[in-house]
Amino acid sequence: MPTYLVKEYLDVLTSAVTKVDKKSLSLAVFSRTMKVSLVKPLTKDNSLEYNIQNNYRPVSNLTFLSNVIEKRRDFFLSKYLVNDSLNELLYAGYNKGKSTEIAMFG
Repeated sequence: MPTYLVKEYLDVLTSAVTKVDKKSLSLAVFSRTMKVSLVKPLTKDNSLEYNIQNNYRPVSNLTFLSNVIEKRRDFFLSKYLVNDSLNELLYAGYNKGKSTEIAMFG
């Protein structure tokens, strides 16, 4: 979806995405259509030869709605973990500004 459309209809989209996400959570079901991805081969490095299969890696792109719902859930989960002091000090997942290197050297 083009960015200009998202910005123009943000209030409508926000309401619709919220309803879809809440319904999905209450039913404990994530629609099959939102699980389908488009897998594209991308080169690991632009300097590599294009005719060698091992120089590519698969990259899957989920639907726009799937990505928005994922970001929304990540936001609320992170907020919940921080507000209730449930984050582990060395745990990198869902901790803003932390990476797996923290766990390795922590």
